[in-house]
Amino acid sequence: MDAIANEPEPRKPADIQVRNSQGFVIGEHAQVTNIFSGAGRIAGSAYLEQVREIAPADLLGRETELSDLTAFCAEDSPYTWWQAGPWAGKSALLSWFVLHPPDGMDVAAFFVTARLAAQADSTAFSEALIEQLASFLGEQLPASAAIGNRDAHRRLLLRTAAQRAHSAGRRLVLVIDGLDEDRSRQMAEGLPSIASLLPRRPEHGLRVIVSGRPDPEIPGDVPDDHPLRHCSVQHLAVSPHATDIERLAKDELRRVLRGSTAERDLLGLVTASLGGLTRTDLASMTALPPHEIEDILTGVTGRTISSRVVDDPSGASEHRVHFLAHDTLQTEAERSLGTALLAHYRQKLHDWANHYRESNWPEETPAYLLGGYLRMLQTTEDRRRVVELALDEDRRDRIIDAFAGDILEALRSLPGEYRTAVYLHEIENFSMQEIAEIMGVHLELARHRVLEGREQLRLALAQQNPERRAGGAAPSE
Repeated sequence: MDAIANEPEPRKPADIQVRNSQGFVIGEHAQVTNIFSGAGRIAGSAYLEQVREIAPADLLGRETELSDLTAFCAEDSPYTWWQAGPWAGKSALLSWFVLHPPDGMDVAAFFVTARLAAQADSTAFSEALIEQLASFLGEQLPASAAIGNRDAHRRLLLRTAAQRAHSAGRRLVLVIDGLDEDRSRQMAEGLPSIASLLPRRPEHGLRVIVSGRPDPEIPGDVPDDHPLRHCSVQHLAVSPHATDIERLAKDELRRVLRGSTAERDLLGLVTASLGGLTRTDLASMTALPPHEIEDILTGVTGRTISSRVVDDPSGASEHRVHFLAHDTLQTEAERSLGTALLAHYRQKLHDWANHYRESNWPEETPAYLLGGYLRMLQTTEDRRRVVELALDEDRRDRIIDAFAGDILEALRSLPGEYRTAVYLHEIENFSMQEIAEIMGVHLELARHRVLEGREQLRLALAQQNPERRAGGAAPSE
């Protein structure tokens, strides 16, 4: 009798949650019975190639985590946040998940990369998301989507894609990795954080997965009632495979710092640039033959320096850029090089930029000098060079030339001061206050020039194409 009395009560069968859902989870081990429609899909976009370069060749020991991610996609909660320290394997897990989506899921993603200046702010987030969502919807966005109302384009496409997925018996899953690496607020005063752009009231067909370190805290521009502030938090255990990679990469960094002059020069330039230089760029600043650069980047620095294929500013072509493989390596490389040596390599970058500036930024100007260089100057607070570069009309015209067709002509039609103000705000992402300081005018006049310039741009585009729906912002989330 005592033995019977002490026996645990029979466990109740697990509830099957199907309310407001088209999939359900059975049991406590995240065994998913998925009744969403069709195989998982990822956007057929250029950004997908970047995700492929982030993902490991094989994901080891993460079966439970992948099962948990799949289970979340079928649940009612719109947000989940995976947290872990550096080198835990967050990016490896989520990039693998993005490339191998569960059945019935359409997956779009953005991987914030602080050590690659052009991939670390909310502007890059919006551009990547617009491209992927347009691919899902089968839409060909006009070139003007890249300037003015970028936020409205992104929100409208996200809402439409989620609604369409829901109607088709599917779900749209948005994956944002490295939220702690967002540099939006440091890049430009007034630039919103990536977190603040995540939907506040997500559609029924949308699920959002974010990852990052426990610190820093959620940015202050995220409202108190945003679901990101109240969502479930999953703590990711450190992968022993990621720990091995960290140890090997740091050992390699120390070896490179003690290695040949050529190895140290390449590491110094990649570190000083904050990422984004091609092998051709490195060759032009070091006079090293291409084969030696390739041998170093694929050999002795193979774990320390990563690479990724990215679009050039026009989106018309691609190039492979190099950056430190982890933000902790960026910090360690800066510390190890020291202030004087880091300044030496930054001066090499400035001299290289001055060569193209003196030639009026010709057509063959490297993409880094039209994008990442200015972001590096902003990050390092090189105020004088920021202003000089921002007001350089030849460089501005070279960047504007990268935009095709209607927007190119519309921008050129604006009066000079309005064209400059719109360019600084919409393309270079300066805040109103920064534009006022750069242009040497009062804040209200800078604001007037931006707003009036955007209106003139909208009218010019409408005249070129009367059927264009320009200027309409999507409703607030």
